[in-house]
Amino acid sequence: MSPRILIALLIPFLFTNCKKEQDSNVRPTLSFVQFNNNIVATDAVVTAIINFTNNGRAIFDSIFIERISSVCPENVNVLESFKLPSFNSNLFTKGQFDIYFSTSLISTPSYITFQLPKCSPKEDTSVFKIWITDIAGNTSDTVTTPPLYILP
Repeated sequence: MSPRILIALLIPFLFTNCKKEQDSNVRPTLSFVQFNNNIVATDAVVTAIINFTNNGRAIFDSIFIERISSVCPENVNVLESFKLPSFNSNLFTKGQFDIYFSTSLISTPSYITFQLPKCSPKEDTSVFKIWITDIAGNTSDTVTTPPLYILP
């Protein structure tokens, strides 16, 4: 086969394989791993562990946590956001976030601490929706935690 014919056959193949990636491959992904305890007692701290994957487009910017209470109407749809600290890694990264939940103001080694207002004198049950954004504006999928029981 002559080189000219070979080049002519390869050119269409090269153009069909140089496609833009689908947006679903660009979005960061999250998955809920566990709570270390599902009951938040007075002045206790409960840790949620969230796995993440950054699919290579941009570094993470913010994490959003929405509280949905089934008992206290004043705690329904409380939304907090936290700037994420930068970390050195390549853009294709897998890892974990620790998110600390407490009914009191606490100092933790984590950057993400969600203070839970009490529902005195009642016990409260809440679930949390968690998602992240990156600096390119991509939003991850949303994970929903199992119920967290908050004692008065």
